[in-house]
Amino acid sequence: MSAMDDTVTAHRDRFILDRLPPPHLRPEKIYGHPDLRLPPRLNAAQWLLMQGRETAEDAPVVTGPGGAWSCSGIDAAADRMARRLVDGFGIEPGNRVLLAGANSPALLVAILAALKAGAIVVPALPLLRARELAAILTTARPQLALCDAAVMATLEAACRRAAQAVPIVALEDPGAPPAVDHAGGEAFTACATAADDPALILFSSGTTGRPKAAVHSHGDIVSIVLTFGRHIFRARPGDIVVGTPSLAFAYGFGALLTFPLAAGATVHLDPAARAADLVETAHRAGASMLVTAPTAYRRLLAQEEALALPTLRRCFSAGERLPQAVAAAWCARTGVPIIDLLGSTEMLGPYVSAPEEAQRPGTIGRAVPGFELRLLDREGRPVPPGSLGRLAVRGPTGCLLLDADDQARAVHEGWTLTGDICRLDADGYVHYESRLDGIIVSSGYNIAASEVEEALAAHPDVAECAVIGMPDPERGHAVVALVVPGEGADPSAALAETLRGHVKATIAPYKAPRRIHFLETLPKTATGKIRRRDLAALVDEDVE
Repeated sequence: MSAMDDTVTAHRDRFILDRLPPPHLRPEKIYGHPDLRLPPRLNAAQWLLMQGRETAEDAPVVTGPGGAWSCSGIDAAADRMARRLVDGFGIEPGNRVLLAGANSPALLVAILAALKAGAIVVPALPLLRARELAAILTTARPQLALCDAAVMATLEAACRRAAQAVPIVALEDPGAPPAVDHAGGEAFTACATAADDPALILFSSGTTGRPKAAVHSHGDIVSIVLTFGRHIFRARPGDIVVGTPSLAFAYGFGALLTFPLAAGATVHLDPAARAADLVETAHRAGASMLVTAPTAYRRLLAQEEALALPTLRRCFSAGERLPQAVAAAWCARTGVPIIDLLGSTEMLGPYVSAPEEAQRPGTIGRAVPGFELRLLDREGRPVPPGSLGRLAVRGPTGCLLLDADDQARAVHEGWTLTGDICRLDADGYVHYESRLDGIIVSSGYNIAASEVEEALAAHPDVAECAVIGMPDPERGHAVVALVVPGEGADPSAALAETLRGHVKATIAPYKAPRRIHFLETLPKTATGKIRRRDLAALVDEDVE
């Protein structure tokens, strides 16, 4: 299959097709794995629902406060909504439909309906402000927006800011599944999209810069199911999946929609659930699979009596580096290891992970089946095993950004550059060091900020931390730690010295932070990641 071969496109609206980067800047997609045999015509929603119906039969695949729905019920609800999108709002293949809402059965149905109609889904986190939504509107130019009632006013303000008259409809009106689960109503014939047709635009969270628009095809959506979903996630009928990541982001889109639906498992989506109530939600739903981030696992470990989850069998972590101390403590307390993964918005899903039986302490895992990894130096040349390098990945998905300048920096000779600095050992396991901008050069030493963070995070008086390099007249840069103290800990000079000694006892002494600053909170993006570009401004020269 070629990348975005628009000669067979079903899109009548070519707005996105005409703004894709030129062929020489696109990633090389590979389909060598035997599971990756995609037909030229493929509608991702139709494929997901067909897979779910074959495995789950009449069992529920989605539950929420309003009830439970089988795959047939979800399919029927998606058909009704797709019909309304086409007949009521004039949506054509290639049009964009923006979706902004909390995780819910209604949002899941809306995503599937838009895909069935041949539209390009543009998910947006409901917590975004008008300025952030306006940037998405300006880039994607949607023909319709479906949103939670709570987002309506903000989206209207975003439309004014972007000077776009976009019809805005409440999600619960056209999108909510019916109260009675039945397949009544006329079936909607899914658009015969090409496997290469754009289906999804995800915006990066902007951890280190402005958000970027990553375009993914119907084939990409199916490919992440056939790779990570089938070989690592391994959901099965009867599983109940509970988690915190939004469906508007790659982690949640896969783990809380495509992976469980295709496997006939049940995903529990409660728009009122808070991350702080994750264990209560998991208890109530009878979760067997838990999907969240390292910060949440650390928070859950502090709940002494909350981790009695007898139904739990698999746990997944992404978004930030998983500290070994947290992983070990979680496994000791629950008996269930955490499966770490490395993925990105640009790749749509994970490309590095390992199931329980193949895990190796101190590593994230190996290349997900269907993907290839290599490490490159600053000039783009491969580096030998054991050396630090920039991780590059190639597989059935790849980075395709609407901005050609961004694309030129993100792809090298067909390989997607992830921005991760890693080591690959002789067995292909990935030893994560930092992001590309996370190496601190101090007194001639290369120090990975993430390694210092992991050492600090293992101390019981540290709730959260981030490490940066700050200019230093003697060392070039000094290692500086910003620490949120744990409950009951005194943010004092004595604690700073204790933490510094703890780091020196854990890793090489030269890596210990020269300065430690205590904060009440760390700045976060809308997805819960640390906003690293804002950290330096928080350093108070007069405070330890």
